[in-house]
Amino acid sequence: MAQWYWKIDISGEWYPMDDAMNDAVEKAFKGNNNLIHDGFAFAFPLMICVGNNKTERLICRVDHSPKNLPWLYEDEFGKYNFMESDLTSTLCIARKYHTAIQIHIPYVSNVSYRFDLVNMTQSNMITGKTRNIVPAPLMTKNTFIDSAPPEYVCPIAFCLMEDPVIAADGHTYERSAIEKWFVSGRLKNKQVISPNTNEPMLTARLYPNLSMKAQVNRWLEDYKKVVEPKKKRKK
Repeated sequence: MAQWYWKIDISGEWYPMDDAMNDAVEKAFKGNNNLIHDGFAFAFPLMICVGNNKTERLICRVDHSPKNLPWLYEDEFGKYNFMESDLTSTLCIARKYHTAIQIHIPYVSNVSYRFDLVNMTQSNMITGKTRNIVPAPLMTKNTFIDSAPPEYVCPIAFCLMEDPVIAADGHTYERSAIEKWFVSGRLKNKQVISPNTNEPMLTARLYPNLSMKAQVNRWLEDYKKVVEPKKKRKK
């Protein structure tokens, strides 16, 4: 179970929330629900809560349980390290619902980060330094169709590429598959490895393959027009 903390000002001490507050906040955060509890309104993307007297408190979440795939951050160009497990846990939940989130680090004095979950960057809110990050994949259900053209099939997951992205090796993959490949520990001298060549890649940045996505969508529409009437006839 994650533990939530709060403090009144940036230079103050972090204090753990009591069990009732902790449970309510964790449930709301995981469910992407608005929360007003004991006179406090919670804003999770900003990681603050506001009391009835308009006093703001910073909040943070700590969860060291290793049940999620890790995230990576770019320490220097093309070189990646693993994030702390509590950051990984919070980011995996936040990525489902938010485009950005601020995370405060209670065990490091006065350190807060802003994570852009669209462009996949991490910014130190004190120094302004920005790094690229590599996320763990969202848990999505892949589509497997035996008759799919091979060029539309991900070479890692062997599923239809419904969210195709181009990696630095020039190949196209399903986003969730290549993200999982990157964060599963396949690093050589801190560089991510190509699934096709097993050689280091210059960067883990991914770019949407919009042309491929359009082709796959057209093919899938045509496929459904043929398959769905057959299924209805069988019934």
